[in-house]
Amino acid sequence: MFCKHKTGDKLFMEKWLKTEEAINPSLIKWENLGYSKTERFFRIIFTSLVSLALIIITMFVVLGQSAQNNRINGISPQVNCLTKSPSIYTLEAATIDAALGKDS
Repeated sequence: MFCKHKTGDKLFMEKWLKTEEAINPSLIKWENLGYSKTERFFRIIFTSLVSLALIIITMFVVLGQSAQNNRINGISPQVNCLTKSPSIYTLEAATIDAALGKDS
């Protein structure tokens, strides 16, 4: 009744049947078997859209923070504290410089 073909197919009632090894039952989500293909399709679309929205929102948050950082850097002066020794300056010298309006 059964005859094995060289590709693994089986001959049954003079027709070659294509057979595959069954998947492991533990890989099947049994609770999802009650949903139709249409319901599963719309669930996948909904989940994909929510994920895409979260990615876009995160992108705008990162871009906004980057722009804010650039604005802050543009406002604040660029100071290199390592060019002069802090021991040279005294409170008196700093007060005189501030009164004269000197930056350095």
